[in-house]
Amino acid sequence: HAAHPSGAVDPNAISDDFNLELGIVIPPFTSGFPPEKDVTTNDVTYEYVMGTGDYKIASPLTLKGKILVTGNARLYVAYDSSISITGTDYLELAPGANLEIYNASPSASIGGQGVLNNNVARNLTYFGLPTNTEFKVGGNGTFVGSIYAPSAAVTLSGGGSTVKDFSGAIVAKKVVFNGNYNFHYDEDLSRV
Repeated sequence: HAAHPSGAVDPNAISDDFNLELGIVIPPFTSGFPPEKDVTTNDVTYEYVMGTGDYKIASPLTLKGKILVTGNARLYVAYDSSISITGTDYLELAPGANLEIYNASPSASIGGQGVLNNNVARNLTYFGLPTNTEFKVGGNGTFVGSIYAPSAAVTLSGGGSTVKDFSGAIVAKKVVFNGNYNFHYDEDLSRV
C-alpha cells in the first residue's frame, strides 16, 4: 500500500488464517499384471508396454527404459520398487492413450527424454501416495501431465531445451525450480 512507509505492511491488508488439507491418495487397486517386457514395435524395443488395464511394478523392479502406453492404463508402483527414467529413455503415450500412476515408492525420477504424450496434459496423471516423498524431473526431460503428490517435494531442474519443460499442474508439499526451467499451467486440466 502506497500510504505506508516502504517495507511496512498494513495489518488490515493481510490474513494468516488460511488452512488447507490436501487429501491423501488411496490407490484404487494394489494388485495387477506386470507390464509386458521387451516388446519391439516400429523398430523400437520398449522395456515395458501397457495396454488397457491395471498393472503393477513390484519388488525388485524399476520402471525404467523406454516405456510405451497404448491404451487406458493404471499403474501401481509398490513401495519397494522405483521409477527411474534416465539417459535416452522416455515414457511415451500413443495417441489416445491415458496413464494414471499410483506411486507408493519413496522417490521417482523422470529425466532422459521425459514424457512424450502429444502435449496433452490430461493424458497423464501421477499420484504420489503418502510414502512418496520425492519426485524429480531433471536434465532435458520434459513432463506433460499432472502431479498430485501432497507428501512429496517436487524438484524441476535443468530445462531450457524446449518452450515448455513442464506443461500441466502440480499439487505437492513443496516445489523447487532449478536452472532455466519453463513451466506452463495447462488450463485444459480445469475441464477434466
